[in-house]
Amino acid sequence: MELDAKFIEKLYKKDEEALGVFLGEFKVPLYNYIYRIIYNRHDAEDILQEVFLKIFRNIFKIDFSKNYKSFIYKIARNATLDFLKKRKEEYKFNKKPIEKDEESCEKLEIKNTIEIALRSLNTKERELIVLKYIQGFKISEISEILKIPESTIKIRTFRIIRKMRNYMQDK
Repeated sequence: MELDAKFIEKLYKKDEEALGVFLGEFKVPLYNYIYRIIYNRHDAEDILQEVFLKIFRNIFKIDFSKNYKSFIYKIARNATLDFLKKRKEEYKFNKKPIEKDEESCEKLEIKNTIEIALRSLNTKERELIVLKYIQGFKISEISEILKIPESTIKIRTFRIIRKMRNYMQDK
């Protein structure tokens, strides 16, 4: 989304229409990110609403000249982690595959196996894979969101992929 000075000014003034357009750009990707961390649709929707409220209240803190997407994902990450902390335990994940009728059986089987492997990861591992391979963030952006060095992200990603590969081979 390209943001010009006029649009940014409307955002800072909390213009409802501009905020609607801006948040509309992030609704699906943020929901997918949150959902893939907690795997609960209802809770993901609640967290997303909380994230949007935080963005609305703190829109003036966003520096649109820098990578504002990273800032928004930090808000989503923090809200998701806060939610998990409140639960004081990680979700018990359902190992049942997700099915979609319109896809071929072979593609569906591969997708389900990957989804199950993703669910077998702990929250931190799953978050890293979701940011990198599903949301498409660069290593530098992930480093900014998670506040860990790029080299650590590369090493962890390699180990997690190997872990998922081993998990999938066992299945």
